[in-house]
Amino acid sequence: MRLLSDTLADFGLSARNALKVRRVSSEAVFINDTSHQPSVGRGFFSFVREVLYLISVNGEKDIFVDYRHTVYNDSPQENMWQYCFEPVVNTPQSKKIYRYLFLTRMHRNPYSDLSQRQRKLFHRVFNDRLRIKKEILDKVAQFYTARLKGKRCLAVQYRGAFDAFRMAHGATGKPDPYFIKYPLQGYFEKIDRLLVGGNFSKIFLATDDPATLKAFKRRYGDKLVAYSTQQDVTVAGIRFMKTNNRRMLAEEVLIDCLLLAKCAFMLHGASNIPTVARFLNPGMPAENLDLKKHSLIRTLAFKILYA
Repeated sequence: MRLLSDTLADFGLSARNALKVRRVSSEAVFINDTSHQPSVGRGFFSFVREVLYLISVNGEKDIFVDYRHTVYNDSPQENMWQYCFEPVVNTPQSKKIYRYLFLTRMHRNPYSDLSQRQRKLFHRVFNDRLRIKKEILDKVAQFYTARLKGKRCLAVQYRGAFDAFRMAHGATGKPDPYFIKYPLQGYFEKIDRLLVGGNFSKIFLATDDPATLKAFKRRYGDKLVAYSTQQDVTVAGIRFMKTNNRRMLAEEVLIDCLLLAKCAFMLHGASNIPTVARFLNPGMPAENLDLKKHSLIRTLAFKILYA
């Protein structure tokens, strides 16, 4: 019943936007901790994807974002969104109806980055309505200029630690049968082939696993570049780090994503981080190594739904 109601609701929203029918109501949309799902345990880009989705289906409305009970909050009196972003742009020029059909709730959908058309859609939403804090963009520019500028970069995102093996979706807690955890050795084999044939001079690695970071450093030496400073704090995943400066976790995962998006090709696993990186750079080729091969029926269904 829930699946049917969600499908009908999504189709209604999609049909309205595809026809560019404006809503009569001019009320604002307030996005907060209870907008769609509990905040506990959600990664930073789960929130970002939620915001992008809700803007995309309410594009003609004023949008306000207020997340106060996330794992990234230094205090529930603070709005986590404002650590990294300015308030959502609500000027008349920025408010648009985005034309699409069959767009499902993308913050809960790990396949929504499969279509370049969908990536371009959320690229537009991001550029129209979201503004990253200047101080964060300055850090990205400084790091990129010092370590990556002028290099052909291979992006690698490796989701390690406990998160990588849990892969649970929904209330059942059962593993998703359409994802596997691709082994680290398999990443190395893929990367080695790309280094030979792809003319890459640098590897930019984004990971939450300190053991993985050390293994990459041993194997690739000076070719390897990494930004985050927090990996050595935990072996359970970045969302479970015990630190008093939780806003730094949000800032650094956003910077990792922005740097991934500047690369020429990306290898990654099942995570919202590379998904949003491809929204930022919709033309960047990438391979999701955790995604299992689908049956013909599922493959055709996704081509229809996310074409």
